[in-house]
Amino acid sequence: MIATVSKLEMKPSHADFENITPAKAEQFLKTMVGNRPVSETKKWEYAYAIDEGRWSLNGESLKFDSQGRMFDGQHRCLACILADKPFITYVTRGISDENAFSTVDTGKTRTHADIFGIAGWQNNKTASGAAMLVYAYQNKRLSIGGVTGRLLRKDSPLAAKMVRRPNAGVVSREELIEFATDIGEELQAAVRFANSSKAARVMPATTVAGLYYLFRERARYEADRFFTDLGEGVGLQKIDPVYVLREKLLVSKTSKAKLTRWAQIAFTIKAWNARRNNDSMHTLRMVEGEKFPVIK
Repeated sequence: MIATVSKLEMKPSHADFENITPAKAEQFLKTMVGNRPVSETKKWEYAYAIDEGRWSLNGESLKFDSQGRMFDGQHRCLACILADKPFITYVTRGISDENAFSTVDTGKTRTHADIFGIAGWQNNKTASGAAMLVYAYQNKRLSIGGVTGRLLRKDSPLAAKMVRRPNAGVVSREELIEFATDIGEELQAAVRFANSSKAARVMPATTVAGLYYLFRERARYEADRFFTDLGEGVGLQKIDPVYVLREKLLVSKTSKAKLTRWAQIAFTIKAWNARRNNDSMHTLRMVEGEKFPVIK
């Protein structure tokens, strides 16, 4: 039998903000009819925000029809239960239009790049991709397989629930834009460099921008020279780490077994470290079980 919210709690055609506890979220979920399939990514993204105190009161509301049944808010309530923490949100009750259900959440989901564009970032796709690389590296979440799961407080209810969950490496759009804003000028400079560099012909501009930002923190002149040589390939000896990297990337571009973005990043860091150490090189490879390289 479908539970309904009592008429005493309802405020027809009225929106107000409420503190939603896990118990209340569970009650709301029981009133739902015609539930949409659950998005694990969205549920966990919301749960992280609630757990870390980053949930924002942005005007979106939990929506109830005139019979007290919730028809919009499933993922927010599931996240509240998952995080085992309350959150504050607007709640709209008493919506009587029978077609209301079909009109919510019908727009295209905004990507990280979309959010960067809305926030006014130039070259928003390159900027968001570069920010993701820098964020993942600085938070020790880069691996040869991609972005790994985040570190949580030991007392976080989410920590024990993360085991084997899908999409463990998700970084929320709000989290990434906040991070990028803090390094805005330097990140924009890296994006401009990547878009004007010939290195973007041998690897994606997002990768060039992110790695240029990180390498530049260590040695600006050497970072400029590294990517100039990578893009142009002029006068490089065959034992130069940049030559070896360039050849590997060019072969990958025409191969059926292309290098993943994460492998490109790992090999580029290896080549950077070798050149910084004045080491000669004949090949670039990653052995099984090898840790992701650290920039020197």
